[in-house]
Amino acid sequence: MSRCHDYYAAIEKEIESKRKRLANPEEYAEIERVVAALNQEYIEKSDILFEELNETLMKGYDLSKKIGNTIAHDFKKLWDYMTQPTRREVDLERALRDIDHIKKELSC
Repeated sequence: MSRCHDYYAAIEKEIESKRKRLANPEEYAEIERVVAALNQEYIEKSDILFEELNETLMKGYDLSKKIGNTIAHDFKKLWDYMTQPTRREVDLERALRDIDHIKKELSC
């Protein structure tokens, strides 16, 4: 996004320097058309980039929810099995199943 902005800012500076050297009003009109076309192109490209960014952010949000809810909950259950002082025994089979489940979720 910033590269897109920098590109159009550089073109804008170049056009402004040309505009300062012009004396003919007809040349101004041509420059104004070029600026309008570039502005439209910038808007279209930035809209596409924002859509891609939004899609990426939504995927990240979904992943964070999955990690935050599913994996963290499973890890908490496993942690509780291992650290609860009132439990004399840990159900080893269940703890191993939870470990495998967490490994599978983290590898996705």
